[in-house]
Amino acid sequence: MRHRLTLILQYAILLILGIAPLWLKWSFAPRPFTGTYVFGFVIVTLMLTTVVLWIAGECVGWRRLLTDKWIFGWWVCLGMLCLWSTLSYFWAYGLVDYAGLAETTTLQLITITLFLVLVRAITPSLHLLCGVLVITALLNGIVGGLQVWFQSDIGLTWLGEFSLNPALSGVSVLEANGERWLRPHGLLPHPNMLGGLLSLGVLASVPFVMRDGWQKWFGLVVGMANFWFLLLTFSRGGWLGFAIGALVGIFFIMREKHWLRRLAPLFVGMLIVGSVFVFLYAPFLQSRVGIGEQNTELRSIADRVVYNNIALEAIRQYPLTGVGAGNYPWFSAVYLVQNTDYDLNGNNVHNIYLGITAELGFVGMVFFVGMLLCMLGGFWQQRQHDTVDRAALLAGVIAWGVMGIFDHFMWTLVLTQTLWLALMVAVMSVPYDSGVAVGNGTGMRSDVGTDTQSPPVTTT
Repeated sequence: MRHRLTLILQYAILLILGIAPLWLKWSFAPRPFTGTYVFGFVIVTLMLTTVVLWIAGECVGWRRLLTDKWIFGWWVCLGMLCLWSTLSYFWAYGLVDYAGLAETTTLQLITITLFLVLVRAITPSLHLLCGVLVITALLNGIVGGLQVWFQSDIGLTWLGEFSLNPALSGVSVLEANGERWLRPHGLLPHPNMLGGLLSLGVLASVPFVMRDGWQKWFGLVVGMANFWFLLLTFSRGGWLGFAIGALVGIFFIMREKHWLRRLAPLFVGMLIVGSVFVFLYAPFLQSRVGIGEQNTELRSIADRVVYNNIALEAIRQYPLTGVGAGNYPWFSAVYLVQNTDYDLNGNNVHNIYLGITAELGFVGMVFFVGMLLCMLGGFWQQRQHDTVDRAALLAGVIAWGVMGIFDHFMWTLVLTQTLWLALMVAVMSVPYDSGVAVGNGTGMRSDVGTDTQSPPVTTT
């Protein structure tokens, strides 16, 4: 019975990560800016339910939570970040007007942390996780491709699709030769988020391409399809993040036998797909890279500069504490009204590193950087196991970290923050083998050498 429950929970983890990009909320969801707003998302309910089932099942695999110094350090940094976020409520910039901003942001981080404990305890197969990322990206890419074809939404509001009309202000479009062209959104609020998801999909296809038989053909087909949809998003941050993440992944895959011969078909296919894309969308590509000085592109760049400068001002005023978890949008709104005449509303800064520092000060940024460093250390310790799958997931984590220089979705939204942090845990973890769980509670696979596992950390 325990074995079956563990398998169910592992598949539940994969399901949750698979539907993470769906903007699904309960009909009775709390209003925005309230302290319990995050509980209105379906994914939060699923995460908490899965955690409760794991606890009811006697917390199988709990011994794995602190099996080496890197994961221990990662938990410490994440725990301190949760604590600092909680404390920031008392000095939050919008405490009088919007006290719920700090509350719901902290609840979001704590809820995700509980789910990450489960991910570490009974880590599912990394290969299956790559498969989930590939399929999720492909489905969202298909939806985005249809949105481009019809130049509107396709009526999937029941799955969280947003209403899309390129003629209306506020919808992400490109302009070229007087034409407004709707960018693909998929089932996400913005094309840049879809670009981030598709970058994961392309990178996660590599472990399939490296294998033989149907998996190789599956990886090639979905990898090239996701690459096409990634290009179609016109997400510059997504393109750059994907490129850097791919280079990191290849560095570790290079040790695999015949790696170049196995990946050559994917490289050639991506080159062909890229050439066709440039041929078909040259005017919009020129607009996106700044040729022609289209209004939409100039406005996008100008807005980012404004919010970056406001974030720097927040850091200057509150260097250690920040303005409080989730409070930067309110700080920017007040700043814009009091100090500028810009036609802008308060919004998140499109840079997670500036955003975290602005909201939680340099203290919070130290904890976040500590998480990243411990994650890299944990990956390095486990790099010999499931090497290709682990390298692909690390490439995805790095890709989103690079995108974080130009966007904020991987940290501010519960959907994508869950996915990003879960991938960090996955790259540090050996998959849990429920077949050996009974009797020792560790779930360590029999083929894992003792040279990669440090003695359990004990605390007083």
